[in-house]
Amino acid sequence: MNTVLWIVAVLMVIVGIAGTVLPALPGLVLVFAGIALAAWIDGFTVISGWTVGLLAVLTAIGLAIDYLAQMMS
Repeated sequence: MNTVLWIVAVLMVIVGIAGTVLPALPGLVLVFAGIALAAWIDGFTVISGWTVGLLAVLTAIGLAIDYLAQMMS
């Protein structure tokens, strides 16, 4: 089961990275979700909870900037 979860986490990050240039995919959200899933699978030993929290804040900032940029155009 862990192997399947790791594959899902890696695919989420890869699709998220592709989503940063493809407008149909939510890039930031998928990258964050993939990293959060990878941290959860590993029991937050390699990727700590603080790191996931910092990435959550950066994801929220990125989404806010994206929203504001769309509103200005």
